[in-house]
Amino acid sequence: MTDFRNKYGPVGNKLLANIMLWTIFMIVFLGLYIFKHGLEPTQNVPLEEVYGLLNWYSFGILVFSSIILFTIFSFATHKSDKEAEKERGSKFMDIALSECSGVLFNFGSSVLAITLFTQNWLYLIATVCTYFLGVAMHPKK
Repeated sequence: MTDFRNKYGPVGNKLLANIMLWTIFMIVFLGLYIFKHGLEPTQNVPLEEVYGLLNWYSFGILVFSSIILFTIFSFATHKSDKEAEKERGSKFMDIALSECSGVLFNFGSSVLAITLFTQNWLYLIATVCTYFLGVAMHPKK
């Protein structure tokens, strides 16, 4: 169990903090929307406003950009002849993977928060997929 905890502990902590961040974001967003539009307790926030927070196009661009960043670092590391340069390059590759997993965690957590507030449980599939890819991409110890 300790090997699993040591290997996946930092990823789990990052994921938990990310879920908390996006849940707080949704509460603040809904609170500000209710306050700004003067909604009564019996009125609902339009789902179009909540779903408008999901931007799949930007998500695709962020993932693609992260992959390009990782590719640049991997080519730079692959071409180096010295051991110190390869070690430094692998650290940069770990940073690029960490950033890419962060993008996946952020988007997955925002989808999870929107899923919880809209109760559209089909979005859980997107959440699970982005979390799984994020955990798989995150550098392990």
